[in-house]
Amino acid sequence: SMFQFNNTKLSDAGSYTCTGMIDAVKSSFVEQSNKIVDSGSISIKIPTPLVTIDSQNLQVYNTSTSLDLTCSASINSTESPYVDVFTSAVFEWRYIRGESEVSEIFLTSQNNLKISTSSLSLHYINLSSAGEYTCDVYLYSNFSFVKNSTNQSDKITIKINGNVAFMCL
Repeated sequence: SMFQFNNTKLSDAGSYTCTGMIDAVKSSFVEQSNKIVDSGSISIKIPTPLVTIDSQNLQVYNTSTSLDLTCSASINSTESPYVDVFTSAVFEWRYIRGESEVSEIFLTSQNNLKISTSSLSLHYINLSSAGEYTCDVYLYSNFSFVKNSTNQSDKITIKINGNVAFMCL
């Protein structure tokens, strides 16, 4: 006998046991078989999130202003019905300027994740705020046999308009 899963959901992940035996016709010549038991497990991976950074639709920012970057992670609408266990998103913001890289990790949780966000606020930006900002996201669950999603990221390059003043003597 075969058991088939249709429209697999994350909650279908787990251990399964199959028990069977041959039920022979009552006859003095045929012996009934012993019980046969076999078990296995099914692991299911969380779908890869869609990740986007919203940056107030600006390309160049002025010094001494504030900048808010919002990273959103969501599950594709065709896959979201199959995410039926508690799922969390882990956001990691990375900033690259020249050869140096800085990372900050933010954790947000949301039951049956449809969309989750993380914001990075830069106050009183200056020329050293310019660079490439990347938001990496993966989804995880503490539900047994559910595997983390693949990391997905989006990035944006921030340019700073630096006004230079000269004073001649």
